[in-house]
Amino acid sequence: GIQAAAQSGNNLAEKLKPIATIVGAITIAFVALRAALAPVVEDTKNWLESMAQQGLEIAARVDALRIGLEVIAKNAGQSVEYVTSKVADLQKTGITTREAIESVMQLLTLRLPIDNIEDLARAGQDMAVAYGRNSTETFNRFIYAITTGQTEVLQMVGIQETATQMQEKYARSIGKSTSELTTYDKRLAIQEGILSK
Repeated sequence: GIQAAAQSGNNLAEKLKPIATIVGAITIAFVALRAALAPVVEDTKNWLESMAQQGLEIAARVDALRIGLEVIAKNAGQSVEYVTSKVADLQKTGITTREAIESVMQLLTLRLPIDNIEDLARAGQDMAVAYGRNSTETFNRFIYAITTGQTEVLQMVGIQETATQMQEKYARSIGKSTSELTTYDKRLAIQEGILSK
């Protein structure tokens, strides 16, 4: 009996040797894999921490912009709710929160209307598709041209009409000469010129 049990135990041990070898090899492979992945895991962890930090910084900048937007809205005689809704309208067109707030602030600061600002963004999308550009970049070109009067940047997105031509057309539409246009009128002429494209 005891000898048979011992023999049976020996037979079982012999049969388990290949399994023990496989388990040992798997253990070694896991240890090697863990060692190989450790730098990747550490890099990923660092990247995620960096992204989280950047996210917090962006959120803080957006919060500061929102506070500034409220002040500018009030100074421009606009309700904060209305101005905030225009920012939301821009965001629906794919403009980032930061860029939407900054664009609305620029127009409000110059007392330009923001009623159709989402139409400018949509026009930017259309022109971007037609000319293989980024729609946010195109929208930003529109805002730059409107606020500075420098329409040369619009040529890159297919608008060949100059500020002077837009202003002449606008002046005729309101029954004035171009020399009678105020700075506000000139900016409005560019805004309407872009929207007419």
